Amino acid sequence: MTDGNAKSLLVSIITPCWNAERFITECYESICAQSYESWEWIVSDDGSTDRSVEVLKKIAEADPRVRVIEPAKASLPARMRNAAMAVAEGDLFAFLDVDDLFAEGRLKHGVEYLGEHHEVDLVYSWVEEFWEEPGRPPIFWPRIELPDDPLKLLLRKGTFICTSSVMFRRKIYDELGGMSEDPRLRVADDLEFLIAAADHHRFGRVEGRLAKYRVHGSGISREDTFIWNEGLKSELEKNGILSGKYGGYYLSNFYFKRAEKHLGEPEARVRSDFLRAILHDPTYVRRWVGGLSLLMPRKLLIKIYHRLKRSQATIEKDSAFPDGSA
Repeated sequence: MTDGNAKSLLVSIITPCWNAERFITECYESICAQSYESWEWIVSDDGSTDRSVEVLKKIAEADPRVRVIEPAKASLPARMRNAAMAVAEGDLFAFLDVDDLFAEGRLKHGVEYLGEHHEVDLVYSWVEEFWEEPGRPPIFWPRIELPDDPLKLLLRKGTFICTSSVMFRRKIYDELGGMSEDPRLRVADDLEFLIAAADHHRFGRVEGRLAKYRVHGSGISREDTFIWNEGLKSELEKNGILSGKYGGYYLSNFYFKRAEKHLGEPEARVRSDFLRAILHDPTYVRRWVGGLSLLMPRKLLIKIYHRLKRSQATIEKDSAFPDGSA
């Protein structure tokens, strides 16, 4: 980011798009409602077969701040984001998925925070998760405390930062060259990007819920697959993250999730993975829930384990939101 008046800094809003015709207008309106007006919106379409491109181009014709690009179809959000970042002109980049929304003050608070904290290169906010179906109450992402070193928390807990709440300095893109386009990371490209950024850059958090994350049946983040965990593990190994001081935290998380995925399968594999999870991060009490697998028969384990997980989720929710705001 260049020095000078923060109000003059251009924010490039990066949005991948695929068959999102019904979301585009609302997404655009949430950007236009921002009090901070120095922005450009770059939407990268991934071969939509509905009227997405038509709607976007109509908006772009009326608003010169909007650009629509159409790279070769890839079925990869990372490639679409990378294509948009490659042509972006901003001092700062902000991510916004096409089905999500900016809340009031999203850009203003992000720009001001980075302008006041020169040691910070990436800032995010808390998030309100809302359902596409009417009448369902919103859910607020847990307010996890950000440590001095966010890499530790990202590796230990995984995703706690919503992509659509992120704003960062151009130099992060220049250094990383964008997101990994490994197909196995189709639903974890953003997490890999954040981990890579956290390895060398300071993160900060703006108070308030400044992004709105939409939950709907067609969102790729709803995909029930373990393949992205394996892809992320390979990427982190390649980049040397797992050999660093916090690598064990990710490996603990990885084996814990793999054990949960295969909970109903042969006991030896599940027990082995739960044991690995504990050994890689023995101080993380949550991992010891899996230790039950070492002490009881599988059928009883599955029954008790599911009850414990439900109780744990309730306890964590209550401790994260003591005021009942969730």
